[in-house]
Amino acid sequence: MLNQQIAALQDLEHVGHLAVDDRKGDGSARLEWNVLEIGAVYAVELHEAGQVQGTGQPLHCRRLDLQLPQAFKLEYVAQDGTRKPPVMIHRALFGSVERFMAVLIEHFAGAFPLWLAPVQARVLAVSEKAAAYATQVQARLAAEGLRAEADISADKLGAKIRRAQLEKIPYMVVVGEKDMAAGVVSPRTREGTQQPATPVDDFAKRLAQEAKFPVLGEPSGASPALQ
Repeated sequence: MLNQQIAALQDLEHVGHLAVDDRKGDGSARLEWNVLEIGAVYAVELHEAGQVQGTGQPLHCRRLDLQLPQAFKLEYVAQDGTRKPPVMIHRALFGSVERFMAVLIEHFAGAFPLWLAPVQARVLAVSEKAAAYATQVQARLAAEGLRAEADISADKLGAKIRRAQLEKIPYMVVVGEKDMAAGVVSPRTREGTQQPATPVDDFAKRLAQEAKFPVLGEPSGASPALQ
């Protein structure tokens, strides 16, 4: 069966132009195929690559499959009235889920946009006295559907900020005793931009708006954490 399929490739010269091999310099096309261990035969294989951190990575591909149409006994009536097996086209937009995730992580270098970040904001308590307030702020953000955490550890604020930056969390929300008394938060982006103190409710609603899932064709938000 496998040999018959490979032999059938000789009848597919009309698709050879899809995989032009001009190494001979005469513009001729060379038909290529891959025989896998599982016995699948692919004729022409087309890969489209994109730039990921300056390197080309295969993102999706199209393959001509001669095996499955014969396995399912698929036929069509040709112009001359004879019945022939069709050629199946496999179209993988993202490849495997694992490869797609790897390309996505490498593309953003771990600094995901706000809408995609696993943790969108981390509330940092300046001291133990602000720990309860930090937990309240985290709960308020979570109520808006945001993925937020609270760091109420005994570490110094500088260490908490550095840890959040290394983890590439889009927003660090610093809260101290003065913030607690005024009912505000002091947001800071992972790029180091300090934003003005903002009432908790206003900040939660703004962040929820910025974190909305983007729609193709529409511009993204203007926040630096989204870039």
